[in-house]
Amino acid sequence: MKFTLSRQVYLLICIPLILQICFVSVLIWLVNAANEKTLIQAELKEKISTLEDLYSLPVQMRNAATNYVATSNDADLSEYERARQQMRSDIDKLLKMTQSEASQLSLIKRLDRDITDGLRSVDDFMALMQTDKTDVLGKFSDLKQTLIPIEIDDVKLIRSFVVELKNEDNKRPNIQKELSDQIITLILLSMSANVLVVVCLAVWFNMGTAARLGVLMQNTALLAMGKELLPPSKGSDEISDLDEVFHKMAAVLREAEQKERAIVENAVDVICSLDADGKFLRVSPASATVWQIQPEDLIGQRVIQLCVPEQRESFAQTLKSLVSSPHKSEFETLMQLPDGNQQHILWSVQWSRAENALFCVAHDITERKRNEEALKESEARTRSIIDTMPVGLILFDRSGTVELVNPMMRKMFRRHRSDELLGSKLTDLYLTPAPNSDKKLDELFEKASGRFHEVTAVRADSSEFPAEVLVTPFGGPGSGRLLGIITDVTERHEIERFKNEFLGVVSHELRNPLTAIRGSLKMMMVGALGQQTEQAQKAITIAERSATRLIGLVNDLLDAEKLEAGKLDMQFELRPLYPILEMSVESVKAFADEHNVSVQYQQTASQVYADDHRIVQVLINLLSNAIKYSPKGSTVLIDVVPGTDMDEVRITDQGRGIPPSHVNSLFQRFKQVERTDATAKGGTGLGLVICKAIIEQHMGSIGVESELGHGSTFWFKLPNRDASAVASESSLMMDSRRQPEIL
Repeated sequence: MKFTLSRQVYLLICIPLILQICFVSVLIWLVNAANEKTLIQAELKEKISTLEDLYSLPVQMRNAATNYVATSNDADLSEYERARQQMRSDIDKLLKMTQSEASQLSLIKRLDRDITDGLRSVDDFMALMQTDKTDVLGKFSDLKQTLIPIEIDDVKLIRSFVVELKNEDNKRPNIQKELSDQIITLILLSMSANVLVVVCLAVWFNMGTAARLGVLMQNTALLAMGKELLPPSKGSDEISDLDEVFHKMAAVLREAEQKERAIVENAVDVICSLDADGKFLRVSPASATVWQIQPEDLIGQRVIQLCVPEQRESFAQTLKSLVSSPHKSEFETLMQLPDGNQQHILWSVQWSRAENALFCVAHDITERKRNEEALKESEARTRSIIDTMPVGLILFDRSGTVELVNPMMRKMFRRHRSDELLGSKLTDLYLTPAPNSDKKLDELFEKASGRFHEVTAVRADSSEFPAEVLVTPFGGPGSGRLLGIITDVTERHEIERFKNEFLGVVSHELRNPLTAIRGSLKMMMVGALGQQTEQAQKAITIAERSATRLIGLVNDLLDAEKLEAGKLDMQFELRPLYPILEMSVESVKAFADEHNVSVQYQQTASQVYADDHRIVQVLINLLSNAIKYSPKGSTVLIDVVPGTDMDEVRITDQGRGIPPSHVNSLFQRFKQVERTDATAKGGTGLGLVICKAIIEQHMGSIGVESELGHGSTFWFKLPNRDASAVASESSLMMDSRRQPEIL
């Protein structure tokens, strides 16, 4: 257990206190013992007194009775009654006082019986005397003759009992004297013990505490002088703890001093002290690096001599104003280095009244100045770029209040000044069927966050134009600001209109004549227009194939545009997949036979939520590509992999494979693996684009896995459940592509 200083103090208090408690306890015990002895002695004396009283009462009672018999005087009768009651009372008292003494109780009970019998006889005589007064003296004489022997025996008994009690009383010492002697002895012993214990405790406390306090005071003086401390004190109290903490504090101070010295000596900044005249008192080694001057060469020099001439006067005035000032100050100066270069220095200066010196930190901010200049130039370039951007930029808060716009916004909305838009509401810049501005804003945040959303914007002259809006957070989390990018898409709409007109021309003015040409060539091939020569037959066949290829190119182009515009209608139902596979394989059977390639597939119970005709179109395209690029005699496999929400269809060929660099571009328009594929293998480069668009409108996905030289596997996934929600989402997607939403 740790014997702390507080416990030592408790011990100094508790030991004398315990001794006093013991003394008082013994004293109380002695007093109680004396009281008990006093009570016993008082009770003994009371017994003797009562017995002596009882010794005389029979004689008094007999004399009163004799006088009453002789004179019939009522006074004698009253005296008889008094003596009789007193005797009865004394007997009862003696019975009570001798309850704890068996031998004495037995004697008193014997007296009680004799006295009770004698009193009864006398009472009977006195009662008889009241009714029959004949020969009273004779009868009384007979009564006395009967009672006197008993009285004599009782008197002897009482006398012997009294003698016994007096002997016992004489044997007891004087209790008061004995008690007084014991108390005096106890007080003398207690005082001696207290004095001895207090002296011992004082000596012990001084030897164990005062000496160590002296060591602690010496250590305080040694620490102030920077000398080595005395060894730590032994013990387990607060003084030893304080001494231990003191040694630790000294170690920490030495370590801090070493660190401070190391920091000053290794600091990148120059740390120095100046007197009131601005002369160097101490300088850190960093001056050799920062100012190209050794510290010892600076001692005694005025700091203003390092400053450029035009700033020396103001530098001196600044230092002078800081002398005796309690405030820390920071300011910049331009220093002249020995090599002719100039240096920007940020000074941090504080006056020390205790040291009567200025403590200074000189920080080289030349690089920061250069960076600030570069930042200003960069900000100017950024501002120039923003001002000349071809899109509108608008900064607004969560409530839709416009805070900043670029010149293109002013131009786009035909405002005379950019500040005309500041403070206005974003929702005032476009049309919407929403009932209030809050809902308009929520709708815009929902649809334009992270992606472009088309709205109908309103200029200052109330004219309307289509615009795309993209909203993104600005200024980091918690800033509450949003950046909007607004693009005028009027020209794009014109281009779309021209493209649609072109597609209409292609559809009606190109596909229809090609279809008629192909029909005529087929009629010529079968001899419907007369027999042709073999050379003519070959030319007609080539022409028919070319017309068919052109028609396929036009159809693919029209399908791709319809899919992109969302104008290709689809009928979604939950359909069995196996009939779709059968129809697709049957459609490419002749093409597979022509290339000597077989197509294999297994029976499957899978169902897909799809437009069967469009999935057949996808399968025919993928199977045609697989057959086209497969070597003769090889096999194309169709596998169906059931899934939880999606079933996967995989088409694997044994062709040349696809280089990894071409995989990502396969589903782009007019992209093929090799440049020669268009002429050698045929195709338009739109088939996979159409497949991807169809699968995505089914809420599915499509991809390819390939290893060069080991064939390829094209796969797509379709929903395998009644996904009415998927169909609804697909319909909304088609609608959004079909026409821009007017907000």
